[in-house]
Amino acid sequence: WQDPAADQELGSLSPSSVADQTFPRARFVVLQRSPIDSIRSLVQVKQRLGDLVGLQPPPSLFQQVEETATAHAELMQSLEQSQHCIPAEQLLEMSYGDLVTRPLVSVKRIYDHFGIAGWPEAEGPIRQRVARARAYKADPVHLPEHLEQHLRECLKTA
Repeated sequence: WQDPAADQELGSLSPSSVADQTFPRARFVVLQRSPIDSIRSLVQVKQRLGDLVGLQPPPSLFQQVEETATAHAELMQSLEQSQHCIPAEQLLEMSYGDLVTRPLVSVKRIYDHFGIAGWPEAEGPIRQRVARARAYKADPVHLPEHLEQHLRECLKTA
């Protein structure tokens, strides 16, 4: 048996090709979030991981903003072009803000939408995990003003 995606780069796999060929029963949860907030957050995560792993110096923040904005635009374009190929029962769109502010309701919505069995058993542990996470405060993501400007320019051209 040969994996149909073995000869493709991960970035070239569209959601529809994954759903049709590789994982025909795949389910997709699309979190809707402001592109600028998503890119800022991804740049911060990439920077922290680069510093943590430390195998090589991470690219400059300027380069990370540019690369992340381009990758984000390509991913969103791929999703937009292929979303109609994903059966409705395999796709759920929800707000990232709802997931953050109402995680239990959001997870229940995922279970319900996809017909995932076991919510009565899962609810208690998920509720406990949500309660433990209440104390978590995300670090605000701030880029220096010149990078904010560069990000806005990248989004205009994307």
